[in-house]
Amino acid sequence: MRYLLSFLLLICLAPASSAPANDFYTAEIGVENRGESALRVGARAALAEVLVRVSGDRAVVEDAEIRPLLANARDQLTLYSYRERADGLFLVVEFDEQQIKTILRRAGASFWVDQRPDVLLWLVVDEPEGRRFASLNSETALIESLREAFTRRGVVLRLPLLDLQDAASLTPDTAWQGVLPRIGAASARYGVKHVLVGRYVKLTDGRHLSDWLHIGPGEQEAAQVSAGELDLVAQTAANLAVDAMAARYAVTLMTDPAREGLAVAVTGVNGLDDFQAVMALLRAIPVIERVRVFEIRGDELLLDIQGVTDASALSRLLPSTAELTLKPATDSDPVALQWSSG
Repeated sequence: MRYLLSFLLLICLAPASSAPANDFYTAEIGVENRGESALRVGARAALAEVLVRVSGDRAVVEDAEIRPLLANARDQLTLYSYRERADGLFLVVEFDEQQIKTILRRAGASFWVDQRPDVLLWLVVDEPEGRRFASLNSETALIESLREAFTRRGVVLRLPLLDLQDAASLTPDTAWQGVLPRIGAASARYGVKHVLVGRYVKLTDGRHLSDWLHIGPGEQEAAQVSAGELDLVAQTAANLAVDAMAARYAVTLMTDPAREGLAVAVTGVNGLDDFQAVMALLRAIPVIERVRVFEIRGDELLLDIQGVTDASALSRLLPSTAELTLKPATDSDPVALQWSSG
């Protein structure tokens, strides 16, 4: 056992790994031209978008630590390009994951991992002929605006199939009336925890009237908007749902992750394969800075985790499909986790 412990401790000396850069840290911003002035404006908008997406907090751009960085966002760019699209010229900026985490950590801001729950959309259109569910064929511009708004916030928006099974489970009138049991039953087949119900009317003056209901685990939020632009309608819907989700899933970063660690005890670790799987899962969590092994006692692994502050934060960061789960809270220290290798 002493030899095994020494071997495991050597493994733990390696720093926590980070996920490769992806679209989560990339922003595509419309610009007027390729000039320096437009680049500075686009860089500021791109950095703001990524910080809001990664933190889950729209107010993060008003933080006193972050405002100066936004003002000089052009000076922080290392990789950018331009893309010609049918709707204009776009600046494409990719930020480094560690750079974004450092900015948020220094500001004591929140962080939300990129593996996020999807949102299922039931969108009902009210017309003189009656009510019906929106479709990509009929409401292309509105649905694409909604999808883009959710993408900017880092969440995937899903549409129901609207097949015979959906028709039997939920009618447009029932969804319009907000009958929660029926909406929940119809949504169950999609395996989602978050549902957005929209009611949409295009007014005779060309304005768009809509109201939105976000249904999450044990919570509901509503918002209404009347606007001349679909982008504002979509932004209102996305902010309603994603703000509520961020409040549930995002965690506050430690401003000094090296100052103290979180003591964690993982039970159910039987052998080297289980140990390596547990360590790989914890190291893959973006905000965890270091994982150290203190002791191995039978099937129990005692760890010191730096980068998170408490059991609630660690629980939010664990992947929803992970074999590692938080045990019921007790007054004892350390934080208790259970490993189930399946």
